[in-house]
Amino acid sequence: MLYDYVLEYAKKTGFYNITLNVWTCNPGAMKFYESLGFLPQKIGMEMIL
Repeated sequence: MLYDYVLEYAKKTGFYNITLNVWTCNPGAMKFYESLGFLPQKIGMEMIL
């Protein structure tokens, strides 16, 4: 329901896109978001100190 609300709000408000972050080590989440129509766009990198 939250996703549907955000999607409709973004469309009505004239947003160009919706962006979210997901860890590549979480393939279940990636598959879920892809099933909603999201496409992988970039890979971020970080260093844990």
